[in-house]
Amino acid sequence: MKLLFVSLLLPLLFFNSCEPERDLLEKEFVKLNLILNDSSETIHLGDTLKFKLTLPDNLNTSKRTVFVNSLEEGQYMFDIILLDTVLKRGVKLNTDRNSVIITEGSQSSNSAAVYLSKNKPFTATINIIPPVKGVYTFSIVAQPGKLMINNSNSPIGLKVNFALVEKHWNMLAYYYATYFNTSNADFFASVQQNNIDGYGIYGFRVN
Repeated sequence: MKLLFVSLLLPLLFFNSCEPERDLLEKEFVKLNLILNDSSETIHLGDTLKFKLTLPDNLNTSKRTVFVNSLEEGQYMFDIILLDTVLKRGVKLNTDRNSVIITEGSQSSNSAAVYLSKNKPFTATINIIPPVKGVYTFSIVAQPGKLMINNSNSPIGLKVNFALVEKHWNMLAYYYATYFNTSNADFFASVQQNNIDGYGIYGFRVN
């Protein structure tokens, strides 16, 4: 199992890009939600969590409603992190192809982005098979993904969240405060702002 150890600071989970393309993708964007197969706070080792995103036929962007005839590119970035409470660091699972499997769509070579299928239905499912017991976060990187539709040269930004009211933030806040010296105020300020902006974070425990 190949895992990447990362510093567990809020800027890691809620990264903001300064790239010029970000400004372009903010000019017109769409907010879509992932659908989960199981939204329980606690699942069992051996279970698979499925996070599915599908483009609707009609996209309601920040500027217009457009019918999607074709998809030339559709991608967004994500992070899946195991909270190591002993060593007080995050273990990034994106690179572990046994624990993170993309079906219907595909994954980038650096494992940071997921690409939607270019054939209808335009969709991609991130399947997470947790390798060990513990607490995990699934977060959408706080920068717009990218849609190229209908053979247009103008990209549409893609902001991805979760179709849930309960994302288990209280559980995550406890672990951040107890093991990672992050106050509840700082934690909730970060996740709430990203939620408003259209980027989700979801927590779950594996027993």
